Parts: sequence; structure tokens; C-alpha cells
Amino acid sequence: MELVVTATARDGAGIARTEDGRVVFVEGALPGETVITEILDVQKRWSRGRVLEVLEASPIRVAVPCAHRLEGCGGCDLLHVDPGHQLAMKAEIVVEQLRRAGIDAPEAKLRPLLDDHGRTTVRAAVMDGRAGYRMGGSHDVVIPQTCQAVDPLAEQLLVDGRFGEAAEVTIRVGNRTGERLVLVEGDPSGVSVPDDVRVVSADELTGGRRAWIHEEAAGRRWRISARSFFQNRPAGVDALVEVVAEMVDDLGANGPMVDAYAGIGIFAGTIGQGRDVHAVERGKDSLAD
Repeated sequence: MELVVTATARDGAGIARTEDGRVVFVEGALPGETVITEILDVQKRWSRGRVLEVLEASPIRVAVPCAHRLEGCGGCDLLHVDPGHQLAMKAEIVVEQLRRAGIDAPEAKLRPLLDDHGRTTVRAAVMDGRAGYRMGGSHDVVIPQTCQAVDPLAEQLLVDGRFGEAAEVTIRVGNRTGERLVLVEGDPSGVSVPDDVRVVSADELTGGRRAWIHEEAAGRRWRISARSFFQNRPAGVDALVEVVAEMVDDLGANGPMVDAYAGIGIFAGTIGQGRDVHAVERGKDSLAD
């Protein structure tokens, strides 16, 4: 099916319409492109497909640099977009979602993250003892030989770790502390990782065991439990706290503060110092941290 893409959906897929007006989300397509699309899923009001061929390419399209993405790895949805335009595309996705909610979004001020070394939390399926990523729309697993999207401390465990009969693993590392942890869903007995890595099973956590790493970000040291929410890289915490601190300063130095969806409290623990803070968080592990 030949389609003309007009916009970008919140997951990065292109948005097009068929001649009868049906919306089609096209994975791997960019606004302004004409593409040949394979339809993979048909719902009542919309369909979903993937690009088979690009007839007219966007000027911001680039060759995908990752062999595993070309194999079908379901991560890194924007590798076909010029890196210099990825931030702007993500910002436009956020602005569009705010518009749909009836909110006038301020002009986005884009800035790259400083001291960014990739994701520090990686969730991976296990196949034949090896960790890997699910293929898009599938339970099949791609086993990576390398992954530039994650912190090198996590990449080593992802690529070289052996996980026995486990069904799934979550790898967490502290980029600025060097601490590492593997959370195992299933049998942990066959896990083989370096001695510095703390290994804990989901069953052990359910039974009351606690396990965590530490990370340094936004001027302080944080404890992050195996199941706690934390931003996927410390550089992101640095940037978030800096931006929100500037906004809060405009409201005055005193007064109460609500840290909603607080996680382990990156705002309560930084901007909230000296204030009356109400943190709202349902995760018990995050609250304990």
C-alpha cells in the first residue's frame, strides 16, 4: 500500500491516511515521505504497518547505523532520523500531546544532555541463557553483540552475562558509582556475571529481601532499589532538576511543594530542601529509598 505520511505519533511512528480516511501508523516513516507500507494490524478505527520501501525520502532520514535494529530489534525507534533532528521531533511529539489535552505548550528550549553515557537500566528477555531485546510486535528475541544505547557498565552484562534458565532480567548500574545489580525473573541459579554484580531474584524481593545500587546526580547520592523508579540516566536527572529549579525559583524561594509521581524523590531531595514537601508515590520500594 502506498501512503503519504503527514505527522508523527507519540511512539515515533509516521501517521498517514488511506483513501477512505482510515488512519495508519507506519513504523519507520517520517512526515513528508511517500512509502510502500505492509499492514500488520487492523483495528476498527486504525491500522498499523511498517515501511517496505521509501519512494520519496525526508531530508532528515539517515541510514540506520545499528545492525540489530535492522534485524528487527524493537528498541531505538528513531535511528532512521538524523541525530540533529531527533530532539526536535521528540519535542514536537510532546507538544502535540499537550495540544490534544487542551494545554498551550510553551516554546521548547532544546538542550543536549551533558556527560551522557546511555541508559543505566536495561530490561531484557533471556533466550538460551543470553540476554536480548524483543523484536517489534513479537516475542522473538534479538541477541545483541553490542548496544550503543546503554551505559558501558550495563552493556558488558547485557552482552557477556549468562543467565541460565531465567525468563527475563533487569540490569541496573550506577554510571557515576560503578555499582551494578541484576534482577532475575525466574531461576537465578544459572546466572554468571562478574563478582561485583549483586544478583537478586524477583522471588527473593517478594519474600522481603532488599537490594539496591547507588547513583550520583544533581549534587547528591541516591539509593535506587531493584524495582524503584529512577530516570534512565544520571545526566537526565541533572537536566531535570536544573530546569525545574529555575521554574520554581520564579515562584519564590519559600512555600509548600508537591512532588507528584515522585519515584525516589529527585525533586523533593533537591529543590524541596527547606520546604514543606508532599511526595506522592505508590511504589513502596521507591518510597523506602
